Amino acid sequence: MNHTGQDYYSWGHLQDRNGREIDPNEVDFSSIKNEVLDRMIVCRPECAIERIETYRKRLRATELMIKLSFTGITHEMRMNLIRTIAEKVMPYFG
Repeated sequence: MNHTGQDYYSWGHLQDRNGREIDPNEVDFSSIKNEVLDRMIVCRPECAIERIETYRKRLRATELMIKLSFTGITHEMRMNLIRTIAEKVMPYFG
């Protein structure tokens, strides 16, 4: 995972699959990396649609939080992400 993933992990707000808080000072990032990745949707629009649909079916989710402010993301990149989501992902969900 990239620097952003480690930043995300270091904030210390995650829980493991059993709902226990994960302390980034006690649990090495490499041992939890796959679990962190599993909670993010970072891929092409087609893949994002599939993953969102999986969450919608499995969890009966009706809302999705999208975070676009990460270390190294420029304003132009953020605007491109917003356009891509609006044009290629959101229409699928009506």
